Amino acid sequence: MKIDGLTSIEEAYCALRKAETIVQRPDADGNPFGYLRKMCPQFSGVLDFVIAFWKDFADTPVRWKYNYLKHRGSLCYEEIQRLEPNRIFSLHINNQDCPTDIRDVQKAISLVDAIEELRIFDNEKLFPYIESLFTQLENLVKPSPMIF
Repeated sequence: MKIDGLTSIEEAYCALRKAETIVQRPDADGNPFGYLRKMCPQFSGVLDFVIAFWKDFADTPVRWKYNYLKHRGSLCYEEIQRLEPNRIFSLHINNQDCPTDIRDVQKAISLVDAIEELRIFDNEKLFPYIESLFTQLENLVKPSPMIF
């Protein structure tokens, strides 16, 4: 059955990967923020706020893990590894262990620590940032009270 406008998973995946290649950091030269800043200088403070958040966020472990998952594959969680540590076989060549399982070469992190790290990031950085961003935009745009 074919439905107009509905793409396959493979087509959607390819389209998303293509779109990701045109995304720029908010502080990159030539990004759309520069144009917005010229056309609407009243938004400069909000744009500076977004760029400052991005610069702070770009160097966090949360961002590093996101990029790792996006570009390199899944992480191995130590707690899950401990629940099922068995391997089908091990391979030793010239007194060296050789990888025989994907877990031998996956980046391993603590799931408990990662969840706590994400909770702290959300509560201390992301949620306050979003709240402040919405407040700043609301003050600039001054939406009609009728929309609330």
